[in-house]
Amino acid sequence: MQKKLILVLLSLLFASSLHAKWWIFGGGEEEVGFDYLYANTLSFDDAGQEAIMMRESLDNGYLHVRGKARTGKNPVGDVSVSLDGGKTWNKARFEKDGGFNFSFEPDLAQTYHIVAKVIDTTGKANTLEDAQIRLSFSDLDAYGMIQETLTQLKTFYEQENDTGFMQYVDRNFEGDEMTLERALRKDFSALDNIQIDFSISSVAFSNNRYYASILFNRSVLATSDGTLYQDRGVTEFSFSVGEKGAMLLSMKNPLIFGLSYAADVASGTTANAQNNENFLVVNDSGGVSQTSLANLEEGGGDDYMTSGSFTLNNNQGFDFTDDSVTPIDHMNLASYTGHIGLFEGNRFETLGGAAAKEYGSVSIDGLTVDEAGYNEFWVGDLDTLNSDDVLAIKLPNNTYALLKITTIVNLGGGNYTISLDYKYNPNGSRYFP
Repeated sequence: MQKKLILVLLSLLFASSLHAKWWIFGGGEEEVGFDYLYANTLSFDDAGQEAIMMRESLDNGYLHVRGKARTGKNPVGDVSVSLDGGKTWNKARFEKDGGFNFSFEPDLAQTYHIVAKVIDTTGKANTLEDAQIRLSFSDLDAYGMIQETLTQLKTFYEQENDTGFMQYVDRNFEGDEMTLERALRKDFSALDNIQIDFSISSVAFSNNRYYASILFNRSVLATSDGTLYQDRGVTEFSFSVGEKGAMLLSMKNPLIFGLSYAADVASGTTANAQNNENFLVVNDSGGVSQTSLANLEEGGGDDYMTSGSFTLNNNQGFDFTDDSVTPIDHMNLASYTGHIGLFEGNRFETLGGAAAKEYGSVSIDGLTVDEAGYNEFWVGDLDTLNSDDVLAIKLPNNTYALLKITTIVNLGGGNYTISLDYKYNPNGSRYFP
């Protein structure tokens, strides 16, 4: 009897330990679900359990239930969509990466209880309660109301009028009303000749607010150096209804307005296949650049410039792309792309397509470097260069760096060391705050 009791206790301990390991390492109970779900451009996450879609939001009369399934280590086995709360199911077209689509032509007099289901190849399915929405349709002219508000917001933004803009912002704006107003003012200091074109692709009503998906094209000039920036993409807004009609409640990345405090202003990120390009950002110092949507989603976009100091000895080079000092192999110079190197015989030179332009003794703070006029085979004689001399470096990928010499030491016998401060803009900006 005692041996049996010990065996039972050991079994319980083993089971408890095994479950703990599954919890820690994610084995055994990997979640099956969806990264995102949309009805046309209406997000299931935003809409909650029920939503009303405007008739104009249909795609030539069709509704597309689409998303991306997540199945952990196991492949997707099947994706299905129900229009009646799970009583009957329709197979959806899906790809290996989990992307899927199911399209149908709805009867606008009906309410559809849409549920999405994914099953992996082991037969494990998602929790259906987390992937459903009740959707009905309306002829209300919410398009016209939102179109009017967006037109006003665009006009005041292009005119750099923050007071006019804020008239159309709800006091419960999700990114904080005061933060948005400060972001607008900082935008207007960094941007000039703002031009925005937009069109509304869909509107839906849920959770006492309207959701709108917007296609936009934008161009601006950076006030720091006059560089023209252009981007285009899809973003999402939500609106309440107030005394001026539609009132701005929230905005997602990629932002059209309030770029300077994107991490605080944006309420999320728009999942759309058209958003593959780089989008406009304004960094902490007021510099303008562009970055990917993934970087914005991770909270990036405030300041991409890297800076620091380094020292080179003979036969060493500096790689701007990873901020590292590396040994230089004379027999394999072609392998070094976009470096600056120090060699015996006083030679401080560019390598691998990097080009240099001398600026003399100037400050590297707030400097905007030229776009052209660089010498790709630049060689500097350390006996003629001086402390505080500044070099602008143009790399083969059309990004720019600044070098400021701090010390040059002649060690004798053809041996030197050179120490420098540097700034590098991996986003391609020529402005160095």
